[in-house]
Amino acid sequence: MVIDMADYEDVVKNIMSQVSGTNVQAIFGESRQIGDKVIIPVGRISYGWGSGGGKGKGMPKEGEGEGEGEGFGIGMGVNIKPMGYITVTTDRVTYDPIIDYGPIIAMGCMVLTLASLKFFKLMTMMAAKRHYKEKCIGKR
Repeated sequence: MVIDMADYEDVVKNIMSQVSGTNVQAIFGESRQIGDKVIIPVGRISYGWGSGGGKGKGMPKEGEGEGEGEGFGIGMGVNIKPMGYITVTTDRVTYDPIIDYGPIIAMGCMVLTLASLKFFKLMTMMAAKRHYKEKCIGKR
């Protein structure tokens, strides 16, 4: 399979045309009028992509004659995150963030687990020390 540079450029152009229409309004919607307030969604969209290629003869494997080569790859990732919303009224404008509690809860669980392990280790050491003292005093 031979991949021509024009084919590669077509693939990249196709991907970029699909992604270029991605914006906060397309994902989270337009601003909304609710009574005397206007609510504007705020979000972050980030994406990245990479590609690779190859050509020529690869290294021959032991006892298998000449190696061959060719290759191609393309990958893309998209991250979409709601950040908050802006509220506009006649007398003020406020920004209210959307807080993701997931990482905070995970960190709290990790700290609690480590503290519990340390506590149980300390209790085990104290019990062993108490047992040793009782054993030594009992022998006298």
